[in-house]
Amino acid sequence: MATTYGGRWKGCGLIAEAGQAWVHRVEDTEEQGKYYAMKLLKNPKRLSRFEREIEALQSFDHPSIMPIFDSGMHEESHYYVMELMKGNLAERAGSFKGDIQRSLKLLLLICDAVQTAQEKSIYHRDLKPENILFRDETDALVVADFGICFWREAERLTASSEAVGPRYFMAPELEGGRSDQVGPHNDVYSLGKLLYYIVSGGTLLPRERHREDEYELREKLTGGSLVSVVSCQLEYVSRLLDHMIAESVSERWATVEDCGRMIRIVLRLVEEGRYPITDNMPCRFCGIDKYHLMPKGSGVGTFSGQRYMYCLRCGHLENFLKETFESNHSIGGPPNDW
Repeated sequence: MATTYGGRWKGCGLIAEAGQAWVHRVEDTEEQGKYYAMKLLKNPKRLSRFEREIEALQSFDHPSIMPIFDSGMHEESHYYVMELMKGNLAERAGSFKGDIQRSLKLLLLICDAVQTAQEKSIYHRDLKPENILFRDETDALVVADFGICFWREAERLTASSEAVGPRYFMAPELEGGRSDQVGPHNDVYSLGKLLYYIVSGGTLLPRERHREDEYELREKLTGGSLVSVVSCQLEYVSRLLDHMIAESVSERWATVEDCGRMIRIVLRLVEEGRYPITDNMPCRFCGIDKYHLMPKGSGVGTFSGQRYMYCLRCGHLENFLKETFESNHSIGGPPNDW
């Protein structure tokens, strides 16, 4: 016979099992035919964290943060009831591969949710694909699992020597479990790792290696040989990553609000078909080969605020005025040479 929790929620089977909890599908007996998900605490030693997660989630009223409908205890099993979702980012990442606009729009939804939490001095610290859930077959999402969130105004629940966060998505300064290093910049780092994961179609990026040949997005997604606007626009993404997953906190954007503002500017530029001036951008004359920056000492190069690029195939020479570059292809703000 199915277990009924809180006199209302009838268990309908296990959905998933994590380290500290089970997630079950449940039916609302007060409104038959409506189904939800129930998170059941597995480890009673984590009760304080579980209660902290409930308190944090109940403090939000945001469309992209997991809502809670009920919580309680059944035969010493603590639970809360949440919306039933239709999959997570880990399962759908492949559909985003190489789609810069869709990837940036998805990340902005996540940023908006995380920023809302940070406005309450709540830092998620566990941003990873499995905690980004989808409501339906569209890209409507919620950020879930605030189980190890840091609430600056609340009592610390994690030992100072205990590292928290997912291996590939955790900011390096949290690896030693240092509470003095907790802040909005931690989530900025994790969001950068999520951006790389989304655009690459599900590749886990070790540390800050996005500029290495093995992980560089233009090389990875186009093989370094495809001359296209999309290939060049991937450089915008890499430049965002430069300031999101920097190992040094001082080189990272300080807040998710700063990060979101830059992502919106990049999204606008991508939607307008623009791309940064860089080596290997497509030739505007033949469209077959790539431009290369004229080397110093060639008689033509970078001087007087101008940038000269030439095509190896047709020899077309392009002169980019610095003012044009900044107004049409730059995103403004740091770094100033975008």
